[in-house]
Amino acid sequence: MVETSLRHGRIFQTILYCIAFACFGTMSCQAKQKTEAPEANQEITAAEDQPSSMIDIPCFVYHRFGDNRYPSTNVTVPEFRSHLQYLKNEGYRVLTLGEAVKIISRQEPVSGKMACITVDDGYKSFLQGAMPLLREFGYKATLFVNTETVGAGDYLSWADLQKLMQEGIELGNHSHAHPYFLNTPEQERKAVFVSDVQKAQDLFEEHLGIQPEIFAYPYGEFDQIMEESLRSMGFIAAAAQNSGVLCESSNIYGIPRFPMAGSYASQQDFAEKVKMRAMRLNYKGPVKHLPGETNPPVLILKTNEEQLNISELQLFVQGGKGEIKSTGDGYIEIRALAPLQRRRTLYTLTARAKEGGHWLWFSHLWVRPEIKE
Repeated sequence: MVETSLRHGRIFQTILYCIAFACFGTMSCQAKQKTEAPEANQEITAAEDQPSSMIDIPCFVYHRFGDNRYPSTNVTVPEFRSHLQYLKNEGYRVLTLGEAVKIISRQEPVSGKMACITVDDGYKSFLQGAMPLLREFGYKATLFVNTETVGAGDYLSWADLQKLMQEGIELGNHSHAHPYFLNTPEQERKAVFVSDVQKAQDLFEEHLGIQPEIFAYPYGEFDQIMEESLRSMGFIAAAAQNSGVLCESSNIYGIPRFPMAGSYASQQDFAEKVKMRAMRLNYKGPVKHLPGETNPPVLILKTNEEQLNISELQLFVQGGKGEIKSTGDGYIEIRALAPLQRRRTLYTLTARAKEGGHWLWFSHLWVRPEIKE
């Protein structure tokens, strides 16, 4: 067994923020954490010459724009401008999530570097702070809306959403009531989930004449019951909140997204994330997100030895340490060294690619529903 730690300052800080965001949730994300990581700042390069069968689309999730009342989920307007300017300068094609999924599904041809912008919750600051810049740069985005709050307080109205849709903004379903679905007993979860999601679909139909085809899980929490329900309801994809890069082998009903907010929303932070590549791993057995009686939980993964060296894998577990065990034939077992104490905990793996020198990224979210928020 090899106990691992991250040795590169900027990457380490990026992981800290992504994990903190997932673990504490969008409603109560904590302040930036200090680290003792080395100051080494190795350049992260985007490997553009990759096999045509490999597709990497970094996806980003934002919440508030220019709203300093909530710094942990806010990005300043100048910061957001710098993100868009970087994409423009570097020649990225900016996609909605629906467009990205169709490309991944080989329904559209691949051309050049791509990135995807998504926004959760439907706050008014999207219209006031983000939309003028999206218009200026000619970019699209996907806006996930929880329908119970439409028109209330800081949230966009149905009239606002209608106008945004006419300007090319893709609207997605973010549930009706934005609840903690995993708090519902397993035997009742499907009925509760389907009822809530369908209520949101009905309201979209009533007010906008549409049925969104993509979904974003509240708090990024989901299980196989919810995933299968979305498939049966006709959704083509769903977004989570664990960090990572969408690729041709991704589960499109658990799309990873890099959070952009707070102390990690500078142009440098954004540039590092947009250059990340997906670490192509396969799960052994059913994919689980609830540890159950096994805590700390073990994740068994099949690595792609053409893409990386197992000996160079680095594991980060927020709030503690982890270990990687190579079991032969390219398989690894990863786990925390102590029981998980938070409601949401990410296992995050990084490594340098064998070719191109770019960073690879993978994360898996564990949820302990018995811990209430």
